[in-house]
Amino acid sequence: MKRTGLFLMAACLAVLVNAQTPQEKGLQVINQQRAEAHIEFLAGDELEGRESGFRGSRIAADYIVANLKIMGIEPLFDCYYQPFEAYNRER
Repeated sequence: MKRTGLFLMAACLAVLVNAQTPQEKGLQVINQQRAEAHIEFLAGDELEGRESGFRGSRIAADYIVANLKIMGIEPLFDCYYQPFEAYNRER
């Protein structure tokens, strides 16, 4: 019985020592090639500057949300999209 208790304690300790924090998991996924691919897409001319309310901004938002879902990141509130007011100031 004493051996079983020691084994279980050792097993639990091993799991705790090998557990990764979210930051450690994230650092395993991030690399230069992947970061450059995301930046290249989001900065591309196809997104037309990503101005709020326009087609490019919707594509960029959908791209970001899709990647958050793939990574298993849940939205902060009910939805990934947060409403905000924007205006266009004439020069």
